Amino acid sequence: MNLYLDYFIYSLRRSLDGRFIPVFCFHDVFPEGFEKLLRFLKSENYETLTAYEYYGLVLERKKIRRKLLVLTFDDGRITSWLYAYPILKRFDTKAVFFITPRLIEERPETAGNLEVYWRGRKPLAEVESSERRFNYFSWKEAGIMNESGIIDFQSHGLNHKVVFSGDKIVDFQRPAGFGKLLHGHFGEAGTVFGAPIYEYSWECAADRVYIPVKVVGDACVRYARENGGAEFFKRPDWKGRLYRVAKNVKGLSGRKGSFVGNDAGKKKLGDELGAARLEIEQRLGGKCLYFAPPVHSCTDFVIDGAIRAGYKGIFDGRSAGFSGRIKGDFVLVRRYPFYFLTQGLK
Repeated sequence: MNLYLDYFIYSLRRSLDGRFIPVFCFHDVFPEGFEKLLRFLKSENYETLTAYEYYGLVLERKKIRRKLLVLTFDDGRITSWLYAYPILKRFDTKAVFFITPRLIEERPETAGNLEVYWRGRKPLAEVESSERRFNYFSWKEAGIMNESGIIDFQSHGLNHKVVFSGDKIVDFQRPAGFGKLLHGHFGEAGTVFGAPIYEYSWECAADRVYIPVKVVGDACVRYARENGGAEFFKRPDWKGRLYRVAKNVKGLSGRKGSFVGNDAGKKKLGDELGAARLEIEQRLGGKCLYFAPPVHSCTDFVIDGAIRAGYKGIFDGRSAGFSGRIKGDFVLVRRYPFYFLTQGLK
């Protein structure tokens, strides 16, 4: 059995004693794996909840007598429209989409998704081509999903600007399929294959910003380019090679990166939270009362900001387990992270 499904089932079984309802966080999903996952949930008689329904049960603090869970999706990625939404609809399954208004696209046309393919109106290849053309779904597509009654739209902040907040390299920029970048929220830093990705945070949450050594990044990018570009990342040892390049160049240069304060970024928090909530409510109707911080930057500072902005709960994605009140009726929710769910889920 696939490791992802094993972990998913293990997480579900942890909740069978009725102590808590598991909440899962996705970013990208693809047809085969996601359909098998939902088919499993239906076969085991699980019910899915909206954020509001989940919040009410947490406040009640009663032992859970039914098989319940919450499926959440961050960012508003195009795969949520192309693949996740049609499969959720087919299985009559609810989900929470945490969206970033400034990322949602303003295009008039609607990309053909799996529903169009199932009806025989478009070949699957044409549906998949939309994944190459677009990064996020549109407000028009969001409206269609909202009208279905199974998608609960909540806030992921107004923007999704990410900054380096530490000096440790945690990854390297690399392909994510269809020529796209795996780490897509770093602005000019990390826009080419091989660029080091340092410890990072949402701009509104970081106490300070790390400015890396330029020659280290240049050397890693050059090494990746000279050793095959995107093809280089198919090597099993690609990451070890880039780590060695970074370490050697940093040692030879004798240079160190620097830190600068981030007061300006943190001052944006109130506007980010309030404006995101307002735009989602105006565009889609309903109430936007729950917030998932970008890149799971769930700090005390961000939590206090969410409370001041009128949110009722915050959904973290770095760790999983029990959720509960932390201030009055404000709830902290911990999610199981499933960043990508691919066709390989057997």
